[in-house]
Amino acid sequence: TPARLSVPDSVRVHHIDLSVELQALVYFLKHYPL
Repeated sequence: TPARLSVPDSVRVHHIDLSVELQALVYFLKHYPL
């Protein structure tokens, strides 16, 4: 499990956005194979 660190909210939000983008990319690749 990731350690709890004191980081700015911007970093946390960026991490969440990145994970969402990765999930969207996986979904896209599954439904639209290249």
